[in-house]
Amino acid sequence: MKNENFLRVDGIVHSKPIQSGTSKKGMPYAIPTLVIELEDSYTDKDGKYHQKTSLVEFKLGKNAGASLDNFDVGQAVTVNFKLGGRQYNGKIFNEPMCWKIEYADIDSKGSNHQGNVPVTPKPSIPPAPQPVDDDGMDDLPF
Repeated sequence: MKNENFLRVDGIVHSKPIQSGTSKKGMPYAIPTLVIELEDSYTDKDGKYHQKTSLVEFKLGKNAGASLDNFDVGQAVTVNFKLGGRQYNGKIFNEPMCWKIEYADIDSKGSNHQGNVPVTPKPSIPPAPQPVDDDGMDDLPF
């Protein structure tokens, strides 16, 4: 089976809450969820570097929910998920559904060493221009 419709993201386990309640039919339910921290960085149009942390909550499928006990808060994980969604009262709600959780090679600051998710490095200072030859001419043809 090909997993072409599935997505993958690396992050740090933030929390493992359980959503519980009572259904319309009066039946109790409990849905395990996983919240991970994602590091995001970008350079704006003025060249300023920005970095932020986002929290993403995943509902867990049957198989992934059982493996949640193997992971602790603060641990680096790779989450394999698919995007789902539904419409309710004219609004659309996205629901990322986790189907597999794995250990990731990622440090506590969110830097990826595995290459699964591109990490934008901090912009560096451009190199200084090369000095002009002693005769005052450079190599440029114009």
